Amino acid sequence: EETAAILAGLEKQLTCPLKTKVFTDSYFDEDLKLASRDWWLRRRDQVWELKSPAQGGTGATAAAYEERNQEESIADKIRGAGL
Repeated sequence: EETAAILAGLEKQLTCPLKTKVFTDSYFDEDLKLASRDWWLRRRDQVWELKSPAQGGTGATAAAYEERNQEESIADKIRGAGL
């Protein structure tokens, strides 16, 4: 309740009200091959996206992530990992 009150107070202070955006995500991963690498392949509103640790980061130690949304680039990354 306290958090809701804080957010409601902040919304009143903004020059424009907060807006709601609705989207649909579908995640794809066969046998958790991607999740085990901390990769996430999804389709958001008809656009494919792959999120993976940035170069040099792995799994839970990743400080930053790389996001791809070009189908050819996504396929190249997955093929390059031997998946």
